[in-house]
Amino acid sequence: EAQIGRWRSQIQTAEDRPILSQAEAQAQTGDLAGAIATARQIGPGRALSDEAQENISQWRNSLQRAEDGPLLAQARQLAAQGRLAEAVAVASRIGSGRALSDEAQSSIQT
Repeated sequence: EAQIGRWRSQIQTAEDRPILSQAEAQAQTGDLAGAIATARQIGPGRALSDEAQENISQWRNSLQRAEDGPLLAQARQLAAQGRLAEAVAVASRIGSGRALSDEAQSSIQT
């Protein structure tokens, strides 16, 4: 039974490694959304699913930082100008659970 499990793992790794390699190549070129979509093809419970999920998490974090960073910078600039209500409104556009949400909430509190 253990041998069957090892064989299954080897087969799944051989099947899924090209998918994960493609996703990693997409991420290297800056196509994080494409990398995430490609890596999601590796289903849960497969030999490389943990590695794929770890990469997806990192790529999602980077993507969210790229998307929300300009909002946070704009909010800080508005706050520095004394336009606090506008700054809070802009920072509030960064949803909870996103990569910069804690930082945005901290800025709002300040």
